[in-house]
Amino acid sequence: KDQNECLDTGMSATQNVKSYVFPIRNGAMKIRLIDSPGIGDVRGIDQDNTNCENILSYIAQFDKLHAICYLFKPTNSRITNYFDYCLTQILSRLEKSASKNIIFIFTNTRGTDYGPGDTFPNLEKVVDDIKSKHHVDIPLDKNLFCFDNEAFR
Repeated sequence: KDQNECLDTGMSATQNVKSYVFPIRNGAMKIRLIDSPGIGDVRGIDQDNTNCENILSYIAQFDKLHAICYLFKPTNSRITNYFDYCLTQILSRLEKSASKNIIFIFTNTRGTDYGPGDTFPNLEKVVDDIKSKHHVDIPLDKNLFCFDNEAFR
């Protein structure tokens, strides 16, 4: 059992920020994936704040981030404080230039014809709010990806 994972319902599966490094081209280059706890943990807002601070502290050690990926399910049909919080907590605190490296990934999209589904209008609203409040322009076009892992079911 991995000590960094918790499979309890409602808790973030990943407990602490952790890197996975994959050497490519015979070790000449490396791809680093940084896994972080999700936001919306059942332990409450204090845990979410701790997770956000840990994420920001961890990524501060790197000179460059080539991509920041947010994963969503396509079925968030209404905007909630939680949905808004999930996005703004990190996005509004990154350097503005990081906005061009943000990628939105929608999982489990088979039921929405491999599209972002009902989540997209909510995402648009939050991104527009971030733009007006924090003056950060986050694109919503070539940085959207939809997929399903139905082969693993």
